[in-house]
Amino acid sequence: MGFGDILKKLDEDGNGFDLGDLKNIAHLDFGELLSGDFLQSFTKFGSMQELLSKAGVSKPEDLAKADPAMLDGLIREHSSFGGWQELLAAAKDKFVK
Repeated sequence: MGFGDILKKLDEDGNGFDLGDLKNIAHLDFGELLSGDFLQSFTKFGSMQELLSKAGVSKPEDLAKADPAMLDGLIREHSSFGGWQELLAAAKDKFVK
């Protein structure tokens, strides 16, 4: 499951993520979008593996199934973002630019 698929699932869950500009990034996976450089620059995570470990999952795809409240708390604790959606939006915006 690519990053675009995960975002579509999140939107289907009704949290309102804007899918309008995903055409060019739907093929990306979390490793590309949430690269080590992005995570190191904008969070306290050193890598995707560290983020996965703290979230209690083994694969990036599993983040789509994780408890949204837990993810929001994890992101607030380890970054200046207000939650998971805000982190994803920033990563998407950075990648698109």
